[in-house]
Amino acid sequence: MKKSTSLSLKQLCATCNPFNLRRKIGTLMLINFLLLSVHSFGKGNVEHAFKKGSVTAYAGLGAPNWFQALSAVAGGTSVGPIMIGGQYHLTNNISIGLQYGNSSVQGGSKLYDDGVNSFSYKYKLAINSMTVSTDFYWLNRKFIAMYSGINYGYVSVKAKASFSDNGNHTNLVSFGGASSGVMLTNFKLIGIKAKVANNLGVFGTLGIGTEGLIGFGLNYTFVNVPKFKS
Repeated sequence: MKKSTSLSLKQLCATCNPFNLRRKIGTLMLINFLLLSVHSFGKGNVEHAFKKGSVTAYAGLGAPNWFQALSAVAGGTSVGPIMIGGQYHLTNNISIGLQYGNSSVQGGSKLYDDGVNSFSYKYKLAINSMTVSTDFYWLNRKFIAMYSGINYGYVSVKAKASFSDNGNHTNLVSFGGASSGVMLTNFKLIGIKAKVANNLGVFGTLGIGTEGLIGFGLNYTFVNVPKFKS
């Protein structure tokens, strides 16, 4: 007999909830404020790695995957966190853009098989996000830049699991749930971008959120971006 029930977000992600930031966000923001307050942007004609009016596209990975522990215990594979986005540099010290993020785990295993009947389970957990990313550069020189930033936007969390009798091809039990909303998804305490060849560069971040604790990847900056005339 097929049964179906719906679980809340707290029940689905009680052991791997990446949004429980309230206890840590205050400390991270305080440290970030101290870093910004002691920094001097410098005076004079300084060449910048990321200039006003340029556009930077990037792609990277984060770690850890908050679902990794589940995949190790329940049998499965995890993907991400993955982030892909682009930013427009409003000034030499501020950039803003859009970012897509994904983190998931899925898998399954046989619980019993006597040659006639076999019971198995399948599951999938996923976080998808589309956010506005804003970075504040407190060091921006010719080949290297250091910054802090936040991501704020739409997040969707989905979970699904089912247990099946493969011998009779019947679904015995299935359950799932979903939750979505607009929230702060990631806080980057400190990030470093370095140019390695022409406009190609690498980046690394340290923070907390759906991207994990650390992030790394590649970026490419388009300098001669057409300007719209008013």
